[in-house]
Amino acid sequence: MGLAQHLHLVEVLERHLGTHGLHQGWSNGHLAVGWVADILSHADHRLSAGRDWANSLPQTLAQCGGRPVREVEWSDDRLGGLLRRRSQDSTWEAIAPELWQATVTVY
Repeated sequence: MGLAQHLHLVEVLERHLGTHGLHQGWSNGHLAVGWVADILSHADHRLSAGRDWANSLPQTLAQCGGRPVREVEWSDDRLGGLLRRRSQDSTWEAIAPELWQATVTVY
């Protein structure tokens, strides 16, 4: 999650994934970064595994994400919605150049 901060990954994802106006809690950018951390730490990409992981680390994630973790943050619905937004080719094509630029800048 620290590397994601250096890459400004949350900001890049927010610009392209957006978050619904009535949404509460973690934004899609923060949620995506947290989910990637979960996947990398457990080598498990199942949607259902994310909720247990996040709920086991509420203070750590709150410190990293700058907001408290609610019980529903990493629900299957939230992560599924995030995947639907990310799976659009046009969305990824917009994210990739910004992520590459951030990577080059950090390097």
